[in-house]
Amino acid sequence: MEAYTCTDLGLESRDDVVYNYSKNSGDFSDHGDSGSLIFTGDGDGLAILHSGMPRGRHNHVTYGTPLWWVIKQILDKYPSAELYGITYTLD
Repeated sequence: MEAYTCTDLGLESRDDVVYNYSKNSGDFSDHGDSGSLIFTGDGDGLAILHSGMPRGRHNHVTYGTPLWWVIKQILDKYPSAELYGITYTLD
């Protein structure tokens, strides 16, 4: 799931949201996991994990910055950046 927010000052936040698979699966993320890559079930890169928080007794929510957003920000700032052939599409 993707979440998007914009503050009154125009600051944007884009996050991919990961919910626990089940009550018995354990938390998806823990302290010290920030900066880890989150992959899809097909093995494609999805996001860079930045936070997680408990939501009730058996629920945990993890947030990550989408890789397409990270790559866009890098290329906007450094248009000549070489990403070693890495491309990212929303397909």
